[in-house]
Amino acid sequence: MRTPGGDVVSGIEIGELNDAAANLRHWVCAQLQALGYCVSADGIDDWHALGGDAGSRHYFRFTLTGAVPVTMLAVWAPPSTEKNTEFLQIANMMREQGVAVPEIIAFEMNFGFFIVEDLGAQPLLERLNEDTANTLYPLVFDQLLKIQAISTTDNPLPKYDGAFLLREMQLFREWFLDGLLNVEFDSDAVRMLDDLFAMLAESALAQPVVVTHRDFHARNLIYRGDQPPGVIDFQDAVAGPITYDLVSVLKDCYIAWPRPKVVEWVQLYCEFAWQKGLLSRDIDVGSFIRWFDWMGLQRHIKVAGIFARLHLRDGKSGYLNDLPRVLAYIADTASAYPEFDAFYRWLTTQLQPVIAQQTWGRHD
Repeated sequence: MRTPGGDVVSGIEIGELNDAAANLRHWVCAQLQALGYCVSADGIDDWHALGGDAGSRHYFRFTLTGAVPVTMLAVWAPPSTEKNTEFLQIANMMREQGVAVPEIIAFEMNFGFFIVEDLGAQPLLERLNEDTANTLYPLVFDQLLKIQAISTTDNPLPKYDGAFLLREMQLFREWFLDGLLNVEFDSDAVRMLDDLFAMLAESALAQPVVVTHRDFHARNLIYRGDQPPGVIDFQDAVAGPITYDLVSVLKDCYIAWPRPKVVEWVQLYCEFAWQKGLLSRDIDVGSFIRWFDWMGLQRHIKVAGIFARLHLRDGKSGYLNDLPRVLAYIADTASAYPEFDAFYRWLTTQLQPVIAQQTWGRHD
């Protein structure tokens, strides 16, 4: 990989997106010329910004004209906020195992500049519907199983341990209940939530440990026709519970399916996981689905806190539109298991009347 000359990005104003974008473009041009690409003196063609995400990364798609036009992505990932070292290491780890992650063409770690392969412009979410899901999800499982087959011994990652799980669920209390809803809860409610969080963490820790993407959903998967989808946004990967990524994609925060279809796809995944030795035959489908549901409850409790934080702290209020779906997942799972009866009663009698008063709470 090549890095830029010192004068390319000298004096960059990291806090100013326009300045950073201009410096990024100059750097990209220099890198491509050094790598032997034909880039005109005026720079590169068709440079345009893409929509942002929940992080602080900024993406630009550009085209190299020639006999066969090639599109690539330029990325500015501010080192002060983004896990750029992890992104690079995990990308290499996953590519070595056949996962369809983008090739890193060039990078400059000091400024968080990257040129990466463009896997495509259409998130899988835009292609998922009742007619396509049965074809697309097996392709998704192909990528998921490759990720899960990566050795956590040879490729050490942060552990998704009990303290980690509990910290995530505390986001629900801090940002959703207190920050967004301004809900006051008594000592009984505090104990009830503590007991709930402990049960969910215990269930997660009882599962086989695999490489876990942690944001494996249809917005982070790129549609590629009959090929398995491309995988992006993997820099937060950990060694964690086997059901976590499956929950992310089948109980997706951005699209929901009828319960019978979800169970059918979970059963299909189990068949694949048994065949590949990722899941012991001693674990039957019923036990796995219980793990799956309880992991989903942990994840959606966390996500409710994250979406509230994105709105309150980061001004990214569009995520409020997805909160009703997330809360529906929480209520559905809480109502299905007697272990969660106390939480479900509190949710329906204390919390849902407050939620119903919110503009986003009435979102259909």
